[in-house]
Amino acid sequence: MIRTIFISILMMAVSSLAAQDKQRQVEAQQRLMDIAKEVWKCFPTECGILGDLNRFEYATKVPKERFRPSLLDSLNAALAEAVPTATYASVMKCGEKYFDEDTVCYTLTWDKIEPNRTALQLSIDHHYLPTTAEYASENVLINYKTEVCFDNYNDSILLSLCLYRKKELKDHYDIAGFESLLADVKSKYPSTHQKVKFPSDWLPTLKGEKYVITCNADSVLQVLSQYAIQNYWYEDRPMIAIDYVRESNDEALQPQQLCLYLFTAEHRVGDRMIELVVCDGKLLLLDLENLHDYKGIEIFPAPPMGWISKLEPELYQRDQEERLARLNAPKPTPPQRPTYLSDWEEAKRTEYLTQKAKEVMLTFGPDWYQEPMKVNISELKEFDIHLMGKDEITEPLFGRKYYTVTFRYDRKKEPDWTYAAEVDIWEDDGEPWSIMFGNNWGNNFLSRSYKQCIEEGVKDEYLHQYEDLGEIYKEIQDRILGR
Repeated sequence: MIRTIFISILMMAVSSLAAQDKQRQVEAQQRLMDIAKEVWKCFPTECGILGDLNRFEYATKVPKERFRPSLLDSLNAALAEAVPTATYASVMKCGEKYFDEDTVCYTLTWDKIEPNRTALQLSIDHHYLPTTAEYASENVLINYKTEVCFDNYNDSILLSLCLYRKKELKDHYDIAGFESLLADVKSKYPSTHQKVKFPSDWLPTLKGEKYVITCNADSVLQVLSQYAIQNYWYEDRPMIAIDYVRESNDEALQPQQLCLYLFTAEHRVGDRMIELVVCDGKLLLLDLENLHDYKGIEIFPAPPMGWISKLEPELYQRDQEERLARLNAPKPTPPQRPTYLSDWEEAKRTEYLTQKAKEVMLTFGPDWYQEPMKVNISELKEFDIHLMGKDEITEPLFGRKYYTVTFRYDRKKEPDWTYAAEVDIWEDDGEPWSIMFGNNWGNNFLSRSYKQCIEEGVKDEYLHQYEDLGEIYKEIQDRILGR
């Protein structure tokens, strides 16, 4: 009896712990979905979205410089919080830094991992994804079960999510706002309209309407898609699934498209579909009504171009030829991230800083340069308010990194001055921004850059003569003694 009670209590405790773990998992995944929505608000035309009744799929890749730091911090915090709830988690801290920040890649999954599928494979540039995915890119949503990939390596942010969640089921969908906006678009822009009539050997009984809007295709689609995503996907409206794919130069055959799949509780399968696709510079709209008659049948083997090739073969042919030409065109060389001095090998950096500082010294105070001298290069410094005071010129410079190169005399031969000159050089572009000579007189190059000063010619007022400290002391002593 006691043993039975103990086992019952133990099972209740295990069930309770499992329920708590499940709740933490749900909360962690929900936080990731909420942050993905915030990312979408920042980049509404650069994200891929698939939100049906069971899944939340999302993917984007954007330049890191455009990603708000606070949003990146929130994303890192949410991923770190989600790690303990995952079945499998890979967190890689990359060896390189980007603007002195550690670069981190997360890959999480909440599914069971087969032994032969635990490795990571390289995909699109430097981004690592689990081999459970069939394919992935910044434009094609991932075919995961429940997984997340985040990579902020180098100069881009890659974020992909595929998470299960159940939407509330109601009797019918409601897209009255979208239909009103669509009606307004149809009335304002030139368009053609006709009943759908598929070839007899394909889907002859499918009912619906087809529109071709003949101008402003991209902008019209952006207005419609952003409205639909904001009001239906972002708000998790029931009985509505949304698929949005942006056009990409990398996937030249993939058109920009928006698709709304609309459900009713009666059929529990797609009841209606509204799909908009940019094709050959025109916006094609297909509105089908009786999808429930095709339950269990693959309607479009390759949507949306499958139905376009049937209904608009000439448009489809021209569009594919243009996209193919773009895909095969020579690719421009991608711009390279500036190579900062901190990225250089130490010997190369030391040589550059020494030569550049010597050049500045010889330009503005050649008499101060007297061999032999010792050269000291500081650690990386940060421009702050204590250096120059705060004004409209210096304020944007706060936090900018630089090195200081100090030239010192041999004290046995020149015991007077502590140093001959100090030259400050920006770390990001290798240009000097200040020189200070041993007598505490010098120049800065904030309002006019060093390059400008050289190009315009160095004026006499910016030149600095070497001063013999012994002579200065003698002059002061003579004045005190009245000589």
